Amino acid sequence: MKGYLLAWTDGQQYGFRLEDLDHVFDLDAVYRAPGVLPAVRGVTAVGDRLIPLVDLAALIAHDRPPAALRGTGVLTHCPAGPIVFEVDDVDTVVGEDHLPLPAGWQLPWALGIARSERLVPIIDVANLAERLAPPSAVAVP
Repeated sequence: MKGYLLAWTDGQQYGFRLEDLDHVFDLDAVYRAPGVLPAVRGVTAVGDRLIPLVDLAALIAHDRPPAALRGTGVLTHCPAGPIVFEVDDVDTVVGEDHLPLPAGWQLPWALGIARSERLVPIIDVANLAERLAPPSAVAVP
């Protein structure tokens, strides 16, 4: 399925590939849980499952989320499992493929860009999920 969903958070616009999405919903209940990274706010109920809730802007910036919960959850899936990304709002669905990153752009968490009113990075959900995984245990000889 080609295309992407445009989302806003912290005044920045990002795109999520439609093939990585399950659905978008209003966030309400969040259950605090210790996270590997400060950007992990906790878990949220989606149907009968508790799914990790990660503030997208905080994860990209290697920071903590704001005290107040943002309004929208974007439920994604990847090989590591489902993740809900917390964003301020979603805008529109665009039914075209993204473009490659311009030369010199250093965004390891982006698959490419979209052309909106400006150039919008398209989120690499699998890459961001890897940041959330606990470090592998290292055997000591």
